[in-house]
Amino acid sequence: MKNIKNIILKIKKKIIYYDYLYRNLSYSEIPDYEYDKLINKFNILKKKYFFNEKKYLNKINYNYFNNNKIKKKKHLYPMLSLKHYYNINKIYYFYKKIYNIVKIKFNLCCELKIDGVSISLIYKKGNLIKAITKGNGYFGDDITTNILSINNIPLTLYGYNIPEKIDIRGEIFITYKNFNKITKKNDIYFLNTRNTTSGALRNINTKITSNKNLTFLCYDIGFIKPNLLNDSHFKNLKKVNKWGIPIHNFIKKFSKIENIKNFFLNSNINRKYFGFDNDGIVIKIDSKKLQNKVGYNNKYPKWAIAIKFKSQEKISKVINIIFNVSKYGIIIPIAIIKTVNILGNKINKITLHNKKNIETLNLYIGDFVIVKLLGDVIPQITKVILSKRNKKIKKIIFPKFCPSCKYKLKFIKNKNIYKCIENLSCKIQLEEKIKNFVSKKGFNITIIKKNIIHELIKKKIVKNILDIFKLNYKILLKLNKINKNILYRILISINKSKNIHLSNFIYSLGIKNIGRILSLNIAKHFKYLKNIIYADLKKLILVPKIKKKTAKNIFNFMKNKKNKIIISKIIKYINIYN
Repeated sequence: MKNIKNIILKIKKKIIYYDYLYRNLSYSEIPDYEYDKLINKFNILKKKYFFNEKKYLNKINYNYFNNNKIKKKKHLYPMLSLKHYYNINKIYYFYKKIYNIVKIKFNLCCELKIDGVSISLIYKKGNLIKAITKGNGYFGDDITTNILSINNIPLTLYGYNIPEKIDIRGEIFITYKNFNKITKKNDIYFLNTRNTTSGALRNINTKITSNKNLTFLCYDIGFIKPNLLNDSHFKNLKKVNKWGIPIHNFIKKFSKIENIKNFFLNSNINRKYFGFDNDGIVIKIDSKKLQNKVGYNNKYPKWAIAIKFKSQEKISKVINIIFNVSKYGIIIPIAIIKTVNILGNKINKITLHNKKNIETLNLYIGDFVIVKLLGDVIPQITKVILSKRNKKIKKIIFPKFCPSCKYKLKFIKNKNIYKCIENLSCKIQLEEKIKNFVSKKGFNITIIKKNIIHELIKKKIVKNILDIFKLNYKILLKLNKINKNILYRILISINKSKNIHLSNFIYSLGIKNIGRILSLNIAKHFKYLKNIIYADLKKLILVPKIKKKTAKNIFNFMKNKKNKIIISKIIKYINIYN
């Protein structure tokens, strides 16, 4: 019995730890479904063994760190969490339970469940006076100064019949677009959108908060004085929107459960197209009178629930780290993880980008990690589960020499990257350059597949992109088991490719950050290759949609003597038109 009590205490200790992280630091160390499993396990054991929670609670002692620079404020009305389920059919149970209380048919309002930071905005006489995070539901952090720089939060309400005092509740988050933008702009890697938002709001430097391009959307009204609102929650959201408070357009009111199920399914299918992290839908009684009648318990409002989508997050283990070489010579660390299946995608490799990202994650080989699909597409490690770390972990050590050519690597401090600068003899870099050169967007010699490129380089038949045009029947016969039909098709494709559009030629050179659209813009702007070769930075920056950094890449590429020689030799074989 004593062992059972110790097990229950251990589970409770974990729950308190995870609660603290979430409520005070807006940080989830484990996925929601893992946390729910822990809660369910605790409740089952507590009931089965008659565990007196209060009696043993004093045995759990934490001296957590608090940020004294951020003051705590009490909510005028509690900001409670929502009871959530993972099965949409629970809506029948929810509806029936409410119907038994109110004894009449009622409408339900459905909204997206945004994965951000919940906040309460207090307006007095139309002016914003206070912003408090949800915290533990009763007390939250006063972050008024930090939210003043969020563009879509109005500092003053406008329109008619502005209330004396109103508590606007909603979610602050960052869109995928802005998340990617700040990562590229600051050359910093952030763990995920929620942590980025939370970190920004807690930052004492308001310039950092401003740079995060955060967004706010209202989902409820905590209180209003005097009460100028309608009985309908749906109409009230529309009303505060007229006062300048932003709301999401994807809010619907339904009277039939089947329509709600369709709303859930459509939201799930289209979740990545909303442009921000969302993990389910929220269902509320639309009538405020009925909400008050149904009421609350000490944890949740009884008049609302959340139905969550199938989890995008899974726990896995880092088995090893390998290092790849990009076509620009950058050494990219790849985490080899225990295979996980997320939304039908089997994932066993994840790009870690660079050294700083590994340090930010505090990642070691052997760590248990959370794997998530960003935007339902890109797999990433969002956090390390430190509570599962053991003594068998190994530090990740970057190689001193290139994995491909064994040349000594150079560490570029301002970019936190290791780079192989011996690009002429580095086989992997050359292989990537040839793949780009023969691609459809380049010379369109796509019959030359990856395995053929690999063999051509291995046998030292191709030493640079120019050698593609020196291939002939006798040379190609040296390749292992090459089909004669493919051999002839390669030669025909090479011959056809010699008549090439200027934009395709620019793309084929593999200049950093030059994709298909910029290649077309450069070709249209300069018209002739010689104009690009001799263009200075001032002329290059005039190209539509080109940035200074990209213009520098073109300028440096064209001024490189080795590149000039290769270009001058290639143009003897081809005809460039525009």
